Amino acid sequence: MLHHIHRGLKHLHEATGLARHPHIRDAVLAFGIAVSILYYMVNQIGLLDASGIIGASDVVTNAGAGAFSNHEIKFISSSGLLAAGTFSINFVGGTANPFSIGAVDYSDIDLAISSGNCEAAFTETDLAFSPGGATWGVGIIGNEITFTSGTDIIPAGRCVRVLIGTNAITGGVGANRITNPVQPATSGNPIKIDIIAGPDTGSIALGIADSSSVSVTASVLPYMSVTVLPVICDMGTLSKTTLSACSYVLTVSSSTGYSTTIADLTAPVAFVNIADGVTTIPATDGMMTIGTSEYGVAVSNANPAVEVAYQDSAGCLTGNPGLNTDASALTGAEQIIAQSDASVASDMTTICHKATIVDGQAPGDYRETVTLTTIALF
Repeated sequence: MLHHIHRGLKHLHEATGLARHPHIRDAVLAFGIAVSILYYMVNQIGLLDASGIIGASDVVTNAGAGAFSNHEIKFISSSGLLAAGTFSINFVGGTANPFSIGAVDYSDIDLAISSGNCEAAFTETDLAFSPGGATWGVGIIGNEITFTSGTDIIPAGRCVRVLIGTNAITGGVGANRITNPVQPATSGNPIKIDIIAGPDTGSIALGIADSSSVSVTASVLPYMSVTVLPVICDMGTLSKTTLSACSYVLTVSSSTGYSTTIADLTAPVAFVNIADGVTTIPATDGMMTIGTSEYGVAVSNANPAVEVAYQDSAGCLTGNPGLNTDASALTGAEQIIAQSDASVASDMTTICHKATIVDGQAPGDYRETVTLTTIALF
């Protein structure tokens, strides 16, 4: 670029006689170079200037590496989309560590547009292979899902929600899910999802991690920390006349919110006698009855911003889980027990396990291994 500037100024010098006035010549040359460099910089910066995707997030039902998972993706398009416009979601994953779309097609996907931000009401749309009228077309190539409008538009600033997996229920329940990358995310190799909506672009960093039976940690940017204490929950000797219980505390700090699930990922999914591996204490039906053989789990959280299933504020939260008979059955499917869409600092959720027995319950030690999985919400 400077070579062309010099040649142009040289011709100007010869034509105007500036070569005979070195001070004037040098000033003109310096001014010409400065203007050209400024022009080049402005053009380069302009290439990076684009409207963005706002508030992009992805809530998954299973954050385990290599696991099948449903996705609930939300984002706001600053520019919106006109009729016949397209937007795409590319499940990039990490370096040599991709997602797998598998057999997912439009029948496993729901698309909805809100009347405002992502807290407003959503209106579901119709999907098919090809767009037409109010029906959106869904095309999948590799790990990229592209949505094409027929006559529908997305007004600027509206929130878009995409459900992928068995959580998609509009027009029928989805049958296929996306497979997570087989390696967990690291600071050097993050796992991401790219979104392009017209001129708007954005990415979601997803916290895919190894699961642990008693302690879950994740390393994501910008920040999240997780602890579970104590690591052993012992209900002692079970009785037919009292409700036995134990508890432990999940503590989460996250600058962008979080979601924690609980599940029994071992076989059999039960509170089982260690000696024979067959005899169990049955799962509760939702209300523990002293004097019957039942086992269940409940949780408490003092933070009203956290969405908690199996609430037992009268028992777990006060440190006396045996005071309350509320409990729910633990299953092999991951179920959300704590969630916050906002930043939290040392947000604590108490998790209680409860059991009671009848006369004749087979003696021995009983055990169940539970898995807690916590991910950051971006």
